[in-house]
Amino acid sequence: MQHQSATGETVNLARLARIMGVSTTTINSWLARGCPLIAEPEHGKDAQYQFDTAGVIRWRIKEAIFADRRKSAKEQG
Repeated sequence: MQHQSATGETVNLARLARIMGVSTTTINSWLARGCPLIAEPEHGKDAQYQFDTAGVIRWRIKEAIFADRRKSAKEQG
């Protein structure tokens, strides 16, 4: 299921991986670190995660800023 929302496109895990240029393993790693999602899969054959692409991109930007700040703090002592 894919549709446009006011903030981004709603996509499943595989589509998000293609959009972001990473593997599904990487997306699963992001989930473990707090990547936002719209819906978690329910138990069942066709259950899928659902993500808002804009929300994920915003989260990735925040993650990069935070990582840069940690690196700068380490370098300063």
